[in-house]
Amino acid sequence: SRITPDTGNNVAVRINNADVKSKAITPFFSRNALARTQFIIRAEELQLAGLQPNEPVTALEFNVTEKNSGQPFTDFRLKIAHTTATDLSAGNPVVSTMYYQGNYSTQMGWNRLPFSTPFVWNGTDNLAIETCFTNTTAGTENDYVQGVGTSNYGTTVAHAGSGSGGCNLSFSSGFNYFSTSKPVVRLVQTKQPLSVEKIVVGSRQWEVHPGQNIYFNNDTNGKLILNINNSPKNLGCTNASITSQGNGLQQVQGSHYTSVKRSVKEFSVAGLNNTNGMTPQPYEITLYFDTSELSGVNLANVRVVGTNVLLDSMMHDANTEISNPVVTNGGNFIAFRANFNSSLDRGINSRYFLTENTFSLWPSESVASTNKNTGNIRVVNNPFADKIFIRYAMVLPASAQVKLYDITGKILVQQTQQIPAGQHNAVLNTGDVVPGNYILQVVTDKEVFTQKMVKQ
Repeated sequence: SRITPDTGNNVAVRINNADVKSKAITPFFSRNALARTQFIIRAEELQLAGLQPNEPVTALEFNVTEKNSGQPFTDFRLKIAHTTATDLSAGNPVVSTMYYQGNYSTQMGWNRLPFSTPFVWNGTDNLAIETCFTNTTAGTENDYVQGVGTSNYGTTVAHAGSGSGGCNLSFSSGFNYFSTSKPVVRLVQTKQPLSVEKIVVGSRQWEVHPGQNIYFNNDTNGKLILNINNSPKNLGCTNASITSQGNGLQQVQGSHYTSVKRSVKEFSVAGLNNTNGMTPQPYEITLYFDTSELSGVNLANVRVVGTNVLLDSMMHDANTEISNPVVTNGGNFIAFRANFNSSLDRGINSRYFLTENTFSLWPSESVASTNKNTGNIRVVNNPFADKIFIRYAMVLPASAQVKLYDITGKILVQQTQQIPAGQHNAVLNTGDVVPGNYILQVVTDKEVFTQKMVKQ
């Protein structure tokens, strides 16, 4: 396997399989007093190895197969940058952000350079990796490291017998050369999240491709939201969000599910290409909760619900799935890993939450009529400015739950309206929502009205 756990809470992900033992591409160029090296790791190499996008990388390792250095590498520096360059044939990209700096002594085997600040791979770009050091004297020979052959310029090396700054050596003048090999490295990531997000927030967008295992975090503080594993298709730019926050359980909406309790916390997944036409295939979602969010909840029979409708009351057996999850207690967090199936008419599910127990979904043929706009409820003004005017024609008095959602499923405005029998007009004040596209839902005991809205 390319992924190796260590004695801590980490995994070391090996990029490429070694096919050379080399002193020419080594970052530990001890036969000279000063040296600077640079090489490229392509995005497809990172994906194939199993490196997780949007998950902190905390260290990098080189594998020394023959140690010849007899002194520390003074002021050894490691820098990393995202780049579109696939090799070094067109020159060397600028790499300025430093992740390790110190006096480093090598040893036989894997040598770990711990990062002062975690690095996060964006999932799509290649990586430019650069090292340098500045000693006052040279040794007799370099340390050998594991490497892999490349079809083009894989590594650039600049070196000098004396000087004051190895990191300032030029790749284009002085003593320098290119090699058609590059080092094999391991990148270290944590196995489990250390902290779980609890507030309403969204992740940055990430490209989700089939077979990938993607963690979505709050980019501001690094706290984990959810994980998508083995996506059945290329979802394109995808955003994961917490759309409702809070502790404990609440009643599921809708007269069909009066005995069902669900988590207050709710998750959303919005993918640019999450459209219909997908052949049904399995995929995996892991939801993360802080232990405080589930205090007092019996986890023995918890289920994960995945649905593609905006309201609980609209759930039925054709648009919703219930999964019996694998539960992992991580001390300060609880993870619920659940299996679902994509579908021809909805792609992957867009909303996820927990329920205290399993329950029976309403048959789709029984609720088909309630999911249609019957004409008893309609919107007068669409597009709208700061208010939405709703016209009701009710046979009996009713209580209407009115909600305005953004396109990710987040509730922006909600209101309960008491509607008398007969013709009646009501107003929903939308406040300062910005111009754009929205979804209006009006739910009564007898019907559900849904309409796309445009704010001008």
